[in-house]
Amino acid sequence: MTSRVPESREGVLLVQPEWQELPKRSLPAEAVGVEPAVLLCNWAPQDFAAADVSWKQMVLTGALEARYGQAVQAILHHVQQQLAMQRSHRMAVQVVVAGDEQGRRFAGLSGLLRTVRLEHPGCLAQLVEVQPETSAAMLIEQLHQCALHAEESHLRWEAGELKRAGWQAVDVDRDENVDTNEMTNGNAETEVKTKRKTSVPRLSPWRDGGVYVITGGAGGLGRIWAREISVQTEGSTLILTGRSPTMPETVQREMAQLPARVLYETVDVTNREAVNALFRRLRQQYGRVNGVLHCAGEIRDSLIRYKTESDWQAVLAPKVVGIRNLEEAIGTEALDVLLLFSSGAAVTGNAGQGDYAAANGYMDAYAVSRNARMKRGEC
Repeated sequence: MTSRVPESREGVLLVQPEWQELPKRSLPAEAVGVEPAVLLCNWAPQDFAAADVSWKQMVLTGALEARYGQAVQAILHHVQQQLAMQRSHRMAVQVVVAGDEQGRRFAGLSGLLRTVRLEHPGCLAQLVEVQPETSAAMLIEQLHQCALHAEESHLRWEAGELKRAGWQAVDVDRDENVDTNEMTNGNAETEVKTKRKTSVPRLSPWRDGGVYVITGGAGGLGRIWAREISVQTEGSTLILTGRSPTMPETVQREMAQLPARVLYETVDVTNREAVNALFRRLRQQYGRVNGVLHCAGEIRDSLIRYKTESDWQAVLAPKVVGIRNLEEAIGTEALDVLLLFSSGAAVTGNAGQGDYAAANGYMDAYAVSRNARMKRGEC
């Protein structure tokens, strides 16, 4: 008797976000099973006060990064309350944000809600983007439609059409043919649509003699990119930052073998003054900074049921507060590259990493916003 080993299907799959239209469904409210709790995030219909609904409006104050943290806290608190009442199998929550540029900075909450579904299969947990002018009556109908698509975690209403956050596979001038549905097992949350050809320029952002800051530089990602930049350039200077007083000896030996000049700076990316002071020193010494690679991060894995405030605050800080501090320190300087390292958890969720998914999702939304502002010449 012989056995046949299945042919390996390996390759690189490049995808880009895409909003995909969903059909409207005509089913009564009873079809949802349980009425979802609705949390209004940083937005409410103008006629909300007069509406006969039991929606809860999050009280968010302060700067954007503070409001995002408060939204994460409100969602975690709501879910933990439901779990304490033994409602994990009947839990249903819809978080509503405005579908404008400011509202979409909260899109990263979808990763947290996907994690809720992963940790408690069968529950409904959705982030819903609506037009800012949506009335309470219209929102009732739209949320009902969303609930009928319980398999989805991130939905958007746009020009009267309901859309899901999906992915479009992209071919980049290569011959490999990857079965994208096989790679994703046809999962509704991760299914990738048919590929299309696109032109992606293969240009290196690195320059000889460049000065590059790598946050979390002594970690695995930071060292990978330190090696990459050093072998692609001549005479470059790499400033690796981290919270530790020094790099581990093994990392020091590794970095010493690189052709680039590698320096280490003890800087906590969540410390505003320390980050600003670092960039001032670099400009005084080198005249400019050519690129920033934000690799810093923190994980404190545990199920949402057990998440504490100190846990999620520590996890959010490097991504949420960190990117704020970096943007302020960069100021109006024209970088060659600003590279942010996120996580697959931000788009799929990950059991035990709800806060990490939300943290990286915030950074993803920041990148979308910054790219849009760059196209408008605002940064």
